[in-house]
Order: sequence, then structure tokens, then C-alpha cells
Amino acid sequence: PGIVGAPYADINKLTDERDYSTLLRNELVNERMKYPWIDTEKVQSEKAVIISDGFDFAENHELIADLPKDVNIFAVNGALMKWKSKKRNPNFYVINNPYSEALHYLPKSNFVKCIASARTNYEFLQKYAGNKYRYYPASDNRFCGIDSKDCLYRIDDYRNPVCAAINLVYRFGVNRLLLAFCDEVFPAQRPASILGENGKSYYPQHLTANNLIDGNLYWLKKNNGCRIAQNTAGPKLKAATYIPLEEMARFFGNDRSS
Repeated sequence: PGIVGAPYADINKLTDERDYSTLLRNELVNERMKYPWIDTEKVQSEKAVIISDGFDFAENHELIADLPKDVNIFAVNGALMKWKSKKRNPNFYVINNPYSEALHYLPKSNFVKCIASARTNYEFLQKYAGNKYRYYPASDNRFCGIDSKDCLYRIDDYRNPVCAAINLVYRFGVNRLLLAFCDEVFPAQRPASILGENGKSYYPQHLTANNLIDGNLYWLKKNNGCRIAQNTAGPKLKAATYIPLEEMARFFGNDRSS
């Protein structure tokens, strides 16, 4: 989100020239498919979880399924494809991957409402057998795409689905947000990896992504006072309070002290 009257622009310049043709092709094909813009829908989500398929996801995502029904679940990355719970499905799937690797994230079932960047891989969206909505990502100083005039707002997604989901839930009125398994760590060190404080390892690019997410959470807390918690095994998020898995339900309770 930008300041009223200011141009939508991502100053981070995360778009490489080699990607221009891929992004533009995705936009053009997705525009022809006429997927509706998410800003045309009235979505309310005061309580939300953003869940990825990071460390311990498989063993513990049932705890997310156990959360109260008024907590909307926004799945990203491989969380929807790997979702096994029979208790409930996520409410939304958020994706902004422009490459063919996005096809690896296609679920076999559980086709929940999908919110995709206009630049998402067009083959993924064509194969996704569920309701699909687009959002328009903020342009950077070097690439603006086809710049559709039909959407009401732009999303600063930093080419990261967790950042996209954070900005979307802000638009949906969130006041309590939990990030679960939003990390890309592994238990043993590998070549060129970094050993974290908690004994888990990660690659330098994952630290960059973590910093982008942390910056978005700081912005969210500063702008609307959202209470933010996290349960991830990666580098610490300064803008989110760590809570153990067994306290997630309490975090979303009605007690303001929770």
C-alpha cells in the first residue's frame, strides 16, 4: 500500500531484466483470461494465519486446522499442495511465482480460493481448478508491466508470497496475525549455508527473504496496531512475538491479554 496520491512503486528493484519477457507474457495471458480482481470482493479477515510449508509443517499443520473458524487460513508456497488435514481446508491460497516451477505447487484437490499476482505463471492458473482472483503488484522503477487501470489498489509483494499475503490481510482488516512455518531452514549444515542461533541452517537468500517479511510486519504493526505472532524455525522476526504451537489457539482468543 502506498501513500494516497503517491505513485505505486517498489523502490527495491527486485525485477531482473531477464525476467521481463516472462512477467509480461504472464500478465498478457492472465489478462485475456479475465480473472476478476480481488479488490472487487468484500473480504473481511480480522484474524488470520499465513502458513507455508517450512520446517515441521507436515507434523504440525493439523494444529492450524484446529483453530477457530473465524481465523482465516492463507496458505502459500507448498502448504496447500501438502495439506493433509480432513478437518478443514485453508480459506485462500496466495501465489506470485512467475516461473514454471509454480506447477509443482498445484494441489490434487483442495482447490480453495486462489489470490494470484497478475504476473503469476499463467499455466498454473489455467490448471488451477478453483476460483481465481488477481491482484496487481506494485511496479518498481524499472518494470511496470501492462499497468491495468481496472484494479483499485496495488500490493507491495516484493516477489514473495508471504509479503503478498501480509499486504492482502492488511486490506482485509486484520488485527491479529500469525505466521506459521514460514521458513526455509534445515537441521544440518550444507555447503554455503548459515548456522542459525537455534541450530537450524539456512541459505543467505533466505535471510534476505526473512528481512523483507520482517519489514512488512513492522509496517503492518505500525500502521494498524495489528498484534503479530510467529511460530517459525528460521531467523528471528523482530516485529513478531514468538509463541509455541500449543498457544496458537489462545492467541486468537477473545481475551485481549492473550
